[in-house]
Amino acid sequence: METTAGHGGNEPQERERHRFEDASLGYKFKLIQEQFRSMVNERMRAAELTFSQMGVLYYLDSSPGGRITQKMLCEAVHVKHPTMNGILSRMEEKGLVQQTVDPDNRRCRNIMLTEKGRRLMQMQNAERQACNEALTRGFTDEETGECHRLMNKIYRNLCGYREARQQENPRKTEKNERQEEQTL
Repeated sequence: METTAGHGGNEPQERERHRFEDASLGYKFKLIQEQFRSMVNERMRAAELTFSQMGVLYYLDSSPGGRITQKMLCEAVHVKHPTMNGILSRMEEKGLVQQTVDPDNRRCRNIMLTEKGRRLMQMQNAERQACNEALTRGFTDEETGECHRLMNKIYRNLCGYREARQQENPRKTEKNERQEEQTL
């Protein structure tokens, strides 16, 4: 097979790199998210966890002793209540979390890590560190800080956009969210 100068025989990789570099900012975020999710899922496969389950574990682990409700988890992991029901059921079957009825409000459930869940989190902290290092490989400390600052700013911009859209037409926004949820 004939190669062109500068490609070194990796034409598909070179095309992918150019596709990314020439993409719009929104599309870059999509591609980064796909790559990140794939990397994290691959690293968590041995623990038989999904990306969403890991998000729940991290949130519970960072909130020891507090009352964590299913609603709080939905907001933290950005999933709807029915989706969180399934996530928590599978995690409870694995012995990672325990759900108890809130004594002050019997309609609510408090979620907490089990001992098995805590042990798993101790092991997964090294995996999380490895993922963070993969994301910032080749970055200086200043570049890492700048990346965090810019990502925080973009996130705030998107949250502000969403809030403005909801104020403009709350019924239409809720309908769109329900349709998006059904396609997931």
